[in-house]
This record gives sequence, C-alpha cells and structure tokens, in this order.
Amino acid sequence: MVLPCSDKAPLELSAGSYEWSYETTEPLRRIFSLDQPVKELLWHSGVCRILEAHIPGITSLPDAMKGYTVRQLLQMPPYGPVSSKKTEDLDRALRKVI
Repeated sequence: MVLPCSDKAPLELSAGSYEWSYETTEPLRRIFSLDQPVKELLWHSGVCRILEAHIPGITSLPDAMKGYTVRQLLQMPPYGPVSSKKTEDLDRALRKVI
C-alpha cells in the first residue's frame, strides 16, 4: 500500500485496522468569494441570504448574467459601482460562510 502524499516505499500490510493522517493540499471546506461566478454561489442558502442583503435582486438575475463574478457585477449599473470598503466587507462575509 502506498500512503497518500508520501514518497516512502510501499507498505505491506497484514489484515487489521489501520489509521493515518496527513495534511491536505486543498481546503476541506468550500471558500466563497466575490471572484466566483454568481451561478456557483446561488446553491448555498447562507450565501444567497448574504448576497441578497447586500445586492437586492441578485438571486433573480437572468441566466446570461449569472456567469459574471459578483465583483464584476458590483462595478455595473444598477448594482454599482460599489466602494472598495463595501466590496471587501461583502467578500469577508462570504469567506466566513461554512
């Protein structure tokens, strides 16, 4: 058996239970941000609530606009332009969603 993330030689194991741990190379939880397309964010109810509170109507955008990132939308009328402080506050709120 070869352990993940290991450059050591394969191990030969006999019957039984085994346990190992290792650090992941990618986050284990999804991290939401303004740099994701709207369509990738709308599946999460917590994210939808935050987006609607900051950008009313964003959850009912036409499909053609859901490919834009939230950051892009915040620079377009009727949603923006939005100040960098408000933009960063929203991004921080999205990154806290679990």
